Amino acid sequence: MCAALLCLHGAGEAGLAVLGLAAAVPGFETDAVTLLGGGLAYLMIAAMAATSNPRSVALLGARRWRRLHLAGGYSVWAVFASTYFGKAAESPFYLPFAALLLAAMGLRALAALRASRRAAAPA
Repeated sequence: MCAALLCLHGAGEAGLAVLGLAAAVPGFETDAVTLLGGGLAYLMIAAMAATSNPRSVALLGARRWRRLHLAGGYSVWAVFASTYFGKAAESPFYLPFAALLLAAMGLRALAALRASRRAAAPA
């Protein structure tokens, strides 16, 4: 658990360093929603990295571990989706990236549907 806290602390420091460097770049602009959404996704990535080992699964329990990793994956997907879907509306360059994001979510939905059908099927 100490390793997880150290990882999150390090992620926070790295995030602040990135913000400090970005603020020093002339013309850099962002808003609170971008910082909050990106910061949350960044912390979720750090939490998933810190818990991606058998000991963390045992400490958290498989159900909580799975919830953490699902929530983290969806939050990262949402940040990328909000970025690339908006940019795809402005420039066709971003259309393939937006399409890949849709395909990834479609595959995830298909896998969830198949799993629920298997669980509901009589043995």
